[in-house]
Amino acid sequence: MGAWGAGVFENDDAMDFVFDLSESDGWKLVRKTLRECLDEGYTDAAQAACALVAAEAVAAAMGHPLKDLPPEVASWVAQHREDLPAGLEERAREAVERVLEDDESELRQLWAEENDKAWVASLDDLINRLSQ
Repeated sequence: MGAWGAGVFENDDAMDFVFDLSESDGWKLVRKTLRECLDEGYTDAAQAACALVAAEAVAAAMGHPLKDLPPEVASWVAQHREDLPAGLEERAREAVERVLEDDESELRQLWAEENDKAWVASLDDLINRLSQ
């Protein structure tokens, strides 16, 4: 049985991406993940979960990390903060908004079937931190 929770890091796809991120060098994986989320017509749940983790990395690099940011992400961000590409925060915010609001987001559809208040609140918080 997979992990499932309202927080960005509370699912298996997100934690798999955390591992990939911790093994990556530079922002290429984050840029690619956000671009794929924004460029695809339909965003599947796994892709959306990865885009949310990528957005959390951007928010942390901007100095607005999630309170309970996984140590692997915090460590990666500390190593790459200075190289944050200009404008990536806007792409990250757009990706989160798309996952949250788009009818073509499988993750949104799955949460619509549940009590999604905590999930929506966690994404609203991420959007706010990306907007600071």
